[in-house]
Amino acid sequence: MSSQNLKPGDKVVFTAVPPGFLDDLPEEDQVAINAAIGKPVLFNELDEHGRAELEFRDSKGIIHFIWLDPALICMAA
Repeated sequence: MSSQNLKPGDKVVFTAVPPGFLDDLPEEDQVAINAAIGKPVLFNELDEHGRAELEFRDSKGIIHFIWLDPALICMAA
């Protein structure tokens, strides 16, 4: 996805995470991120490295933030 089309507050879907992305994270974060793949999440902004900051809540209501290459996300339907 072109990062130029993204606006804060857009709903997006991330389709994958890079290899090794989850390896050093606590199990509960790994579970939450895996559960969010393919579901609408909130786009907040692009960071200084051009990564998309995404925000979502897990099944327990805990807010998570992840930063991904915009090529791994698309607009939510």
